[in-house]
Amino acid sequence: MNVAEEDIIKKLVQGDRESFDYIYTCYVNNLYAYGKGFGLSDDELYDVLHDLFLSLLSNTKIFEGVRNIKSFLFTCFKNRLLNVLKIPYEYSDIEQCEHLFVVEVDLLDELIDREQAAMRVQIVKSLLNTLTDRQREAIYLRYMQKLSYDEIADMLGLTQKGARKLVARGIEHMREEATSSVILLFLVIFPPDWI
Repeated sequence: MNVAEEDIIKKLVQGDRESFDYIYTCYVNNLYAYGKGFGLSDDELYDVLHDLFLSLLSNTKIFEGVRNIKSFLFTCFKNRLLNVLKIPYEYSDIEQCEHLFVVEVDLLDELIDREQAAMRVQIVKSLLNTLTDRQREAIYLRYMQKLSYDEIADMLGLTQKGARKLVARGIEHMREEATSSVILLFLVIFPPDWI
């Protein structure tokens, strides 16, 4: 935890509204994007987000002992999402706590031709869809939300080693799938003369 974050946490515990506004502004969009992966409508997500932040605002002592604000907010938000979805979250058995987690991949690179970008999005989506929901969520948290393995482990009820393994297996699976996908894509784009 850096000094600035430690200072913000102290102010949050004291009920400082400016610090609260700051964390809301910093994290609401990332939390919303994460929540989209659970398949809720925009209205449902806004309700869960507002409920979360109102609850935090009314109980600022909950920030005592928090080491990382981002990880804490994501964990609280995920728990609320699972409550809304009425999915039991058992930490004892990883397979029992599988839940639907879908990642929408957005490529907004203006320098890339739209058709190429659309093909890349389709490839990444199809590769992500070959993963388990848990692998997809771990990869999303690691690479799109830039959480550490410790933070991912806390959120998913794993050890740090387990979180690393989950991400590594997901990436390895996507690499294996990508090899065959790239060959198929190449054949679709550049069909041989004999087809």
